[in-house]
Amino acid sequence: MREHHPLGYRKLPGRRIKYLARVGAQPVAALSFSGSPPKLEVRDRWIGWSPEEKKIHRSRLVNNSRFLILPGVRIKNLASHVLGQTLRRLPGDWEERFGFAPWLVESFVDPAHYSGASYRAAGFLRLGQSKGFSKKGRVGYVHHG
Repeated sequence: MREHHPLGYRKLPGRRIKYLARVGAQPVAALSFSGSPPKLEVRDRWIGWSPEEKKIHRSRLVNNSRFLILPGVRIKNLASHVLGQTLRRLPGDWEERFGFAPWLVESFVDPAHYSGASYRAAGFLRLGQSKGFSKKGRVGYVHHG
């Protein structure tokens, strides 16, 4: 991730699980899932939770925080296949590790660089644009576009 993912590597907040996909012994993709952002207007509106419900249930939301097809790997439909396989496995792994299964998995796709086709093929819905802020520790929120 550190060398090849556009967002680089950093320790993910809260609960997290990482996967390495292989074809035979050859690594072809890496994924990580972590807790979801506390505030995401488009998601929160789509779910329709009250502030109280959100406070109680937000831990059931998981973010696909990193997804990388390793450089040089060229396999047709690999991204959507890996996403689909991982999403089928994630609820059981999450429950085994943290004691509960997630209800929803979300991700962010930068439309300046990616179409999101592999996410759509794996069953993700496009809910809309975020406002382009990220949480920076105790400093608050920083606009990144």
